[in-house]
Amino acid sequence: MEEAENICDKIVMINKGKKIYITGKGRCNLTNACDTEDLFAAIMKNAKFLYSAIYTFDNHALMDYFAGLGLKMKIERGNRVFPQPVVPTIARY
Repeated sequence: MEEAENICDKIVMINKGKKIYITGKGRCNLTNACDTEDLFAAIMKNAKFLYSAIYTFDNHALMDYFAGLGLKMKIERGNRVFPQPVVPTIARY
């Protein structure tokens, strides 16, 4: 179980852009805990493009996947889901 509690220590993310940095101000917003229909309503353009992908593996399935790996999560304001403990996910160089 100790291994699962330290999963954040073993994850390395490499990204040349700023997309990861802006997901939860560098805390790595994993997903949103809203209902699937609310998720589609929040997509600004071409939500139908994502129907197949989201209905195959939705936000709740993603949360279950991470929980199965032993990652603890916290749901914050706006149903945003973050890993726990909250640790900076981006090392700025």
